[in-house]
Order: sequence, then C-alpha cells, then structure tokens
Amino acid sequence: MTKRRDLLLGSLALAGVAVGWQAFVRRPRRFDFRAIPGAPGWVMAETGDISAPSSTAFLTLGQGDEPPAPLPPDRLEEVLYRGRSAKHIAVFSDFFCPFCRTLTKRLASRPDIPIVWHELPLLGPPSVIAARAAVAADLQGGYAAFVAALSDGGFRPTPTHMGIVATAAGLDGDRLKHDIEGPEVAGRLHATRRAAEALGISGTPAIAAGRRVVLGDISLTELDMLRADT
Repeated sequence: MTKRRDLLLGSLALAGVAVGWQAFVRRPRRFDFRAIPGAPGWVMAETGDISAPSSTAFLTLGQGDEPPAPLPPDRLEEVLYRGRSAKHIAVFSDFFCPFCRTLTKRLASRPDIPIVWHELPLLGPPSVIAARAAVAADLQGGYAAFVAALSDGGFRPTPTHMGIVATAAGLDGDRLKHDIEGPEVAGRLHATRRAAEALGISGTPAIAAGRRVVLGDISLTELDMLRADT
C-alpha cells in the first residue's frame, strides 16, 4: 500500500511539474519597446518569430529597382488604419510566411478584434502574386476567408486559379481576377511597403496597435495586452 501511495504521489508531483512548466513556457511576454528612428512617438518590440528575405532589400512589386521612399510619420496612422477607429489593429503578412498563416488562423478565432490587413510580400515572386490576390479579396471583405481557402487548396500562380479559390471562399471570382491587376490593389501594396519602410518592419508578421508595433508572432493573450496598453 505504501509503495502504491508513493507511486501515486510521485506521479501527481510529476504531473504538477509538467503543468507548471507548460504554464511558464506559455506565459505572456512583456514586450521591450524601443523608439523607431525617424517615426517620432512610434515604438517597436521584437519577438524573433518572423519570416524575412535573405537580404535586407525589399522586393519591388513592379515599382522599380529600389524600395519606395518611407511614408512620412504624419501619414502612418492614416495608412495603417485607413481612417478606422483606434480599436483596430494593423497586421502585416506574407502568404508564404508560416508564422503569418498561424497568426491569421489564430485571429480568425477572435472576430471581436477589428483588423486592417496589410500584405507585405517579402519571400519571392509567388508571395507577390498571392499578395495581389489577397488584397483583391480584402476589397470584397473576404481577406481571411480567401487566405484560408488558398492555404487549404494549394497555390498556383495564375489569375484563373485565384478566381476559383475566391469563388470557393464565397467571393466574386471574376471581380477578383479583374482587381488583381487594378490600381487600387497596386496602390495598397505600395502604401503598405512605404509604411513598412518607415517603421523598420523587416519581416512578417508584424502587428501595430496605436503607435506600438510588435515584429513577430504573438499569442492572443499578448495581443490583448498590447491593445489594452494603447
């Protein structure tokens, strides 16, 4: 009986240690913010969980050989939040970034968080094509649904395939194929890149709440903390 009791107590102790360790590992991080050079009043924290290009140069999205000029600081909030309320967050993403895919699914579980999506394709030409399609889907209010459908169905870099995916996501596929090459999509991508340049965002995902930016993947608990502090 004594041995059984000791074995049971030992098992319970080990289980308690395991639970405690998991709680410790998953505890919310306190972000260490630093001022962003050239953007007065803006600060950034980095988690380390990002996908970034092999070099520091941004891909050009057909806008020329050099990245565009950074957005003036007084226009950052206008571009990031597109005139929406301060409760919104801005999310920078790349379809081929694994952290972004995880974060997008995580955010889909919280419809109470209003999001302004920004595609920042840094991982090669396929990212650019996916970005154009995702922005076109966002013009129809179906960004998250489109990205989820694209993830589930595989990626083929043709307008026809993008239209099929859009239709499967409940969107207007013909409109999306038309909008992919349109000026509004190009304008949004260009503005996002200028904002990223101004804020020093060198990878994805990145989240902005108010004038606070977190570069890297974060949990929903950490996101709630970030929003509460702004």
